[in-house]
Amino acid sequence: MTQTDIPGAGSGGYATIAVTPAHGCVFSWDTNGDGQLDANTEVDGFAPAVYVRLGRDGDQFTGSCGSDGKNWTTVGSATLSGTSPSEDVGLFMSAANADTGRLGVAQFSGLTIGSYAPPAAADDPVVSVGKPVATESSEGGNPPTAANDGNRGNDPYWGGCVIPPTGGAWWQVDLGILTDVSTVNVRNYVDGSRYYTYQLLGSADGTHFFALGGKSGASPATDGGETFAVQAEARYVRVVGLSDSANTSFHLSEVSVRGHQPLVSVGRPVTALSSEPGNPATAANDGSRGNDPYWGSVIPASGGTWWRVDLGQLTNVSSVNVRNYVDGTRFYTYQVQSSTDGTTFSTFASKTNANPATDAGDAYSAPVQARYIRIIGLSDSANNSFHLTEVSVYGRPA
Repeated sequence: MTQTDIPGAGSGGYATIAVTPAHGCVFSWDTNGDGQLDANTEVDGFAPAVYVRLGRDGDQFTGSCGSDGKNWTTVGSATLSGTSPSEDVGLFMSAANADTGRLGVAQFSGLTIGSYAPPAAADDPVVSVGKPVATESSEGGNPPTAANDGNRGNDPYWGGCVIPPTGGAWWQVDLGILTDVSTVNVRNYVDGSRYYTYQLLGSADGTHFFALGGKSGASPATDGGETFAVQAEARYVRVVGLSDSANTSFHLSEVSVRGHQPLVSVGRPVTALSSEPGNPATAANDGSRGNDPYWGSVIPASGGTWWRVDLGQLTNVSSVNVRNYVDGTRFYTYQVQSSTDGTTFSTFASKTNANPATDAGDAYSAPVQARYIRIIGLSDSANNSFHLTEVSVYGRPA
């Protein structure tokens, strides 16, 4: 817990993060220091031993839980009044359960204080749609691919045959590459009354899993599903179905994983076939996605012009975003290529249509290993030059 002066009276608001036997991790807070808790939020799926973390950003406090001390699930956040630059931090436990009379025993270890980066705004794209999936079992006609097809309705859905008495029926998606996951939304089958319980897990290698959350209450499944805000690195996300109030099957209509891979192209060395005066090749990977500056090159009569970035090492590239010069009407055609040695290139994406260039650019899935990414500029509907304002390459070292 944290408060300006824990043993002192009237010392401002306080916040706590706790692990409970029945409700997973619970974040509670008193915003004004009147000694009464204003509210609490909880995330199921966690049981001792659990890592807990209280983070501070100004007067905003965030409670998180994790099963490995590296990957975190946000339980809740609150703004506290009357805080000071230096806050007290303490450990606490409840010695007994008032309802059951059971006594509690707690063991604390590994207390640390360090820097804290608050979770970024959850504006990441959905990275799970259409990715490879695996399951423990499937009912006939209800395949695992139904749970990440992008359709959030009840039909189609994945159904696990029978929830095993010794565990749970599980469904898993492979994101293809280690991903910075920011949110996971789990939508079960919705009929207004049925509810499910499950645990949500993540893994970097498909073998060793860590907890991301879960559901243990009796609230009915809803169209909105259950959303878990996380700060985790995972390639695999797994839902372990534990129960269904209607029968012994477990159902998922959609699991939506949002996240991103690190941007690895900004500031890396670049080369180009040619550059117009004042429009250097470095303008296309300077991190600025506006129209100015940009790289410009005259398209030779013999073929296309090219721009290339050296990522510095062999990289598991997951996606590439290409932004051309945007004026609302002009469009470009080009090829996107990859190479491990800078000599032999392979085309993995192309733009051949007449869609005008947009601020968002054009995104291409790129499950390739490469050190070099090259854009071959083929045409510009406005003139004989080719323009790149930014090429964003995402991935991780191979």
